[in-house]
Amino acid sequence: MHPTHDQIEVAAYHRWERRARSHGNHRDDWAAAEKDLVFALNYRYIARHKLNGDPVFLGRTEAAGHPRRCRFCDLSEPSASFEARVLALPPFVGNTALFAWDECVECRGSSNKHLGPAFEAFARPLLSDSSQPPPGAIPIPAHKALVRMALSIMPLAELQYFGDALEWLANPYHARDAHLILGLGCLCYRTPAPIPTPFITLARRCFDSAQWPYMLVFLASGSLVLQTHIPLSSRDEHLEDLQARAPELSMSIGEGNALRASQCFFLEAQRCEDVSSHLQTASTG
Repeated sequence: MHPTHDQIEVAAYHRWERRARSHGNHRDDWAAAEKDLVFALNYRYIARHKLNGDPVFLGRTEAAGHPRRCRFCDLSEPSASFEARVLALPPFVGNTALFAWDECVECRGSSNKHLGPAFEAFARPLLSDSSQPPPGAIPIPAHKALVRMALSIMPLAELQYFGDALEWLANPYHARDAHLILGLGCLCYRTPAPIPTPFITLARRCFDSAQWPYMLVFLASGSLVLQTHIPLSSRDEHLEDLQARAPELSMSIGEGNALRASQCFFLEAQRCEDVSSHLQTASTG
């Protein structure tokens, strides 16, 4: 669903009011209003978590009264072992609150070995220096790590649509399944001011027939927001030949004359990459 001219006009007017009715930004207001309306008309948030504050044990409430079962490999106790407290997202993105209650030791170890280092090498420089331009692409294991974070917070009822995505994440030979993600990538936003509270959210498509991906994830920390859709969903079979891309938002921050939209860059997933070379370059750069 796309917004009408009248809907965009009203939303742009409200942005003008938020900027204390200062003039000279009507084109930016219109563009930002259209972007945000496309998202608002087509998606609803289904999971929203701050990365700091009171601890949250993901999956525990939904599985109350049942043995602990890993959402990634589907093994349960006693076939699988679980730690008492393990962070679901890495601490360098600001996470001190989200814990993976339903993730087994083996799956966490595999992620830490095959995905975590690549994501840290990709994201840490962007978090530490807000003036640094993003790279032209995101390494496949780093992108997998971002998708895995989305699956970590996903309501259990939604996981049934992402069996292929779970298998894709579990394959450590990233180049072998590169054909599955042609055109995939992520949006990287540079916000005009630091985000007050780091967060991760999931948004689900409202209409089955819409030409947008079924599930989106947003990870925000510092002056950085990463957005991608969760690939290989059975709810996206009608999009297989379209290489559909998630809608871009304005990611506006501020009030009054300080209201500004973020810069946005599309980073395509690198289909073939020497991961060890990437990590070595990042660690010595």
